[in-house]
Amino acid sequence: MNNSLNGLRSKRSIKGMAAVEMTLVTPIIFLFLVGVWELTEMIQANTIITNISREGANLVSRSSSQTPQQVMEIVSTTSSPLDLESDGVIYISQVIGQAGGDPYLNRQYKWLDFGLNTDSEVWGGCTNWDAEGECELPDEIENKPVLTGFPINLDDGEAAYVVEVFYDYTPLTDWVYDSNFMISDATYL
Repeated sequence: MNNSLNGLRSKRSIKGMAAVEMTLVTPIIFLFLVGVWELTEMIQANTIITNISREGANLVSRSSSQTPQQVMEIVSTTSSPLDLESDGVIYISQVIGQAGGDPYLNRQYKWLDFGLNTDSEVWGGCTNWDAEGECELPDEIENKPVLTGFPINLDDGEAAYVVEVFYDYTPLTDWVYDSNFMISDATYL
């Protein structure tokens, strides 16, 4: 009888230890799974932003029938599950090369349905945007903004389009992080 009582106590002791172990391990596993989920969401958001930038550059560089604003509208519709209208902005800049000098900004457009207020990294000096989302730049080439440190070399008169997409990513675990993350991409074409 004493042996069966000791066996019963031993089984209860093992079950009790397993419950304590599970109580200690479960939060760690949960945090690990939430971290993996958050990382996966951020990678997906970055991939979407990169694809929007590339497709926008592809469309604007080969389309003569669509305005830059229409191109930005088209590519923004592919942003789901991201909400670019509340947390994003798109810029399209046309840069022209000059002989013996840095290229200049010929035109710049800002998406009209933007929800994020951040400047373009190509040139963030626009103070006036017209109703079509185009930066009001001087007509004379000598008065247009010169882009020092432009990352690609352009021959005289050669044009390049730069499509920039910015997205203010709010982490799912924003109770852990104090701020959002800016995800951005620029495609030069």
